[in-house]
Amino acid sequence: MNSKQSLANISKIILKNLIIIVIFMILGGGCAGLYAKHKQTTSYSARTNIVIGHNLDRNNYRNSTVMSDLNMMDTYEDQIKDPQVMRKAHSLLPKKLRYRYNVSDLTKDTHTSSEDHSLVMEIRVTTDNPNASTKIANSVAHAFKDEFRSMNPSSAEVKLLAPARKSDAVSRTSPSAKKYAVLGAALGALIGMLIAFGWTSYKKIN
Repeated sequence: MNSKQSLANISKIILKNLIIIVIFMILGGGCAGLYAKHKQTTSYSARTNIVIGHNLDRNNYRNSTVMSDLNMMDTYEDQIKDPQVMRKAHSLLPKKLRYRYNVSDLTKDTHTSSEDHSLVMEIRVTTDNPNASTKIANSVAHAFKDEFRSMNPSSAEVKLLAPARKSDAVSRTSPSAKKYAVLGAALGALIGMLIAFGWTSYKKIN
């Protein structure tokens, strides 16, 4: 009989501990998820590409010319964010966007990249609005083409590829409510375990 009572008591203790752990796990996950939802922001990235290089049909030294253009790609990336280009890009924006974004905003929101051994450069603009990201990306590309000759005393040319489109803008929401909920649930479970087993030990002592 005593053994049955002991087993029943142990079962009750385990059940109570599990309930405490589950409650804290739910509370932790819920609170963390709600916090993430409250802090969430969504950004939109629009992309367009340009090609920078000499017209090889009018050049007798094709290999050396291509190598020279490739070596200049890092410089061209820096030039795109030059105030001269950014001011021009700002002037090309619709009136409403010119009021909403200043030249510093354009510089901060614009990013460039290019692959090794490629004359194609990607211009990526990230803002909180897909239409703004698209308009700014295309304006920066056109501005760089317009200002290129004055910044580079060479016969290289900028060719615009497909323009950025609003429908192609990629959205990113952060922080992730799911990740926060999982982390919160794990932390809640840990706290629940500490409280449950701490309370069980206290009861045994007393």
